[in-house]
Amino acid sequence: MGRPMAENLTRAGYAVVAYDVDTTVLQSFATTSTAEAVASPHQLGDVDILILMLPNGTIVREFLLEKMGG
Repeated sequence: MGRPMAENLTRAGYAVVAYDVDTTVLQSFATTSTAEAVASPHQLGDVDILILMLPNGTIVREFLLEKMGG
């Protein structure tokens, strides 16, 4: 679900900064779109809007508290 949403955002002219734990998926997306790929969640820190497409609330919480250091 995340890739199609991000593709729609880039096609609409939004600047998208993308991160994925699967670097193959991330690089594939970055090379076929105008999105900027970052190697670490910490590089997402200076964005106006953060959209997460994760499987469940537990993983969202883990990402925000552990990966982002919140």
